Amino acid sequence: MGSKSIGILNTKLCSKALYVDPGQWGAVDALGRRLPSAEETGPARNKFVGLFYWTWHTSSARRFPARNVTEIISRNPEAVNDFDHPCWEQTGSGTPYFWGKPIYGYYDDHDEFVVRKNAELIADAGIDVIFFDTTNGDFLWTDEYLFLADVYKKAITQGLRVPKFAFMLNFWPAPTSRTMLRNVYKDFYSKPENECLFFYWEGKPLIMAHPDCLDPNDPLDKEILGFFTFRRNEPTYFAADTPYKADEPFGNYWGWCSVYPQTKYGVKEDGTVEQMTVNVAQNANDQGLHAMNSNGGKGVYGRSYAKGDYSYTYDKYGVKTTVSEDTPELSLYGRNFQQQWDYALKVDPEFIFVTGWNELIAGRFDNWEGTDNAFPDQYDYEHSRDCEPTSTILGDNYYYQLCANIRRYKGIDSDPKPIVKKTVEIGGDASQWKDVTSEFAAYSGSTLERDAVGWVGDKYYQPKAPNEILLTKCAYDDENLYFMCECAGDIKTGCDAFMKLLITTPAADADSFEGFDYMVSPAPRTGKAAPERIAKGFRRSPSGEFGKVSVRGNLLELSVSRKAVGLDCKGKPSFGFKWCDANLQKGDILDVYTKGNAVPAGRFFFKV
Repeated sequence: MGSKSIGILNTKLCSKALYVDPGQWGAVDALGRRLPSAEETGPARNKFVGLFYWTWHTSSARRFPARNVTEIISRNPEAVNDFDHPCWEQTGSGTPYFWGKPIYGYYDDHDEFVVRKNAELIADAGIDVIFFDTTNGDFLWTDEYLFLADVYKKAITQGLRVPKFAFMLNFWPAPTSRTMLRNVYKDFYSKPENECLFFYWEGKPLIMAHPDCLDPNDPLDKEILGFFTFRRNEPTYFAADTPYKADEPFGNYWGWCSVYPQTKYGVKEDGTVEQMTVNVAQNANDQGLHAMNSNGGKGVYGRSYAKGDYSYTYDKYGVKTTVSEDTPELSLYGRNFQQQWDYALKVDPEFIFVTGWNELIAGRFDNWEGTDNAFPDQYDYEHSRDCEPTSTILGDNYYYQLCANIRRYKGIDSDPKPIVKKTVEIGGDASQWKDVTSEFAAYSGSTLERDAVGWVGDKYYQPKAPNEILLTKCAYDDENLYFMCECAGDIKTGCDAFMKLLITTPAADADSFEGFDYMVSPAPRTGKAAPERIAKGFRRSPSGEFGKVSVRGNLLELSVSRKAVGLDCKGKPSFGFKWCDANLQKGDILDVYTKGNAVPAGRFFFKV
């Protein structure tokens, strides 16, 4: 993370080349878990994280309406293992069903808005590479991954350190594997313009596949064998630890899913480990594979499962909180996920493969591994394994749990930006901001219009966010805080829910609004900025005297009294802040993903 970010812009008020650096951000999730700081993680290390990513939705989206298992079973609990129950509408074996509704709705893989937003979230988490699931037949979903490639390459030019691409092919050297290797090499890897998306391991692009499907006497196959670093993908969740074979480069295995304690892949002579997996949940138990709804969903290792009496603790606004098997609504807390992370962090491999991001759907089968009306891979919010934020009770909890553990694994170099002490004349000469070096960049091109079809019958429209923030700065003196936003174009002030400044202070507690305890609302027409205390449920109350605001062209400036936002007037203040525009109308923090603009994204805030 951090040090690998990309410099993006040269706006008029930048004091130097700027970087979008998520390592400088904080966040508090819905459970009160906060992201660890650089002091807690230690400095950045040469470690890598991959994420399982799915591009297979389009082929189903164009044939089926979205059907949600969780909603269906909540109305018809007796239908769990009844394939012929009327609630299933006589759909055939293999028909896809969602386990829950994604935060972006039932989207198609050609929805540029969703692809770009997910790319930002994945990059901000510190993911280095996404692995496409191409483990079935000879399906590569070529149109879909090439669409992603186009979006990602554009995002690179706009400052986003996108994850690179890799593919996981069939779990054995099938004839279809040879076809797939040839096609993905021809369509993607042979084209120089795609090199910016290659993920290198041991000096070559990495692919998870079985190379013995290729004929070394065939010129093209020989070229492919020499082009990639191969890791054979292991299908079972129960593999024994494997040795690293330096003298047998095609003999090394990597995994994608394991039950706890996870397999160590590539154990070297010095005891270090090349690769391990970390999974949200497993459609298995110690006896083997089972459908996610085996025994009504009680027979597999879901999100709440952990081996033994495992628990984990975290600091919730100064109160030690323990997550154990007795914790209410345990699905929210990722006990399974955290136990696997804890073990992986202890082993400390070179590479961690996380399953997964956006599988979202599973086929419904008349019988699979002994379960009638079986959903093999996904079922409901407990028995599913995605980290992508959803509109379910899980919200974005698993995303921030992912972010926190990647920080613990990889480390971060970034400390909070030291805030500059300077009195700023609001509405004065803009050049006074030039030497204010407590500054934060945002990605350009992030405020897309969304006009896309989803699954059959679903259509999504969201206008382009009115204001695209590229740069924000802050300063202080003994009485006030000062903030500046520089946007891509002239600022539009007449939109609904015009820019709000959210602030989190050291006094934020469990009654604060999603970790933020103050909000400042600028009113350019009056030149005033209204500070408010914000509490759980988005309860708002005035918190002090009005500040000042000025909007000129693409520049917004704002001042607010330190006392009005709970910061005393002695010494350098410590706080976090974020800008929200054209969202939060109803006080739902999840709006920041789908509406308007938020800088930084999601629940993140800039730390000073």
